[in-house]
Amino acid sequence: RNALLTSAIADAGWAPPPFHRQTPFDLLPVVVKTPGNDPRVFVVPPDLQLQVPLLSGHSGVTALKLQWPSVSVTSNTTTTIGGVHYSAIIFSHMQTTTAISDQLTDDNAWNALPVIALKMGIED
Repeated sequence: RNALLTSAIADAGWAPPPFHRQTPFDLLPVVVKTPGNDPRVFVVPPDLQLQVPLLSGHSGVTALKLQWPSVSVTSNTTTTIGGVHYSAIIFSHMQTTTAISDQLTDDNAWNALPVIALKMGIED
């Protein structure tokens, strides 16, 4: 899902982790683009990349070691609050829950639903 975005960020100067060290949970850097300027890439230091484990009452699901960034940010969308337009915002709890569900179930993202169902003993 993020292949084009990842490629564009690499074109802007970011080097992703070596292929053998990449995971589905690698964080992309923060990219700031202002009118008339080239994009600027800011890598979040590893010690600040807090990931929250997604736990389940099913030990098999927990064993998948799924995780989510502790602070999720969205961009390329505008949210207006009190007449002020924000082009990047921190996710609220409700948005985060929806985003996690979308990522877990989307065929073009993690597509973890079949594996989760298997771990829970759910068959076709």
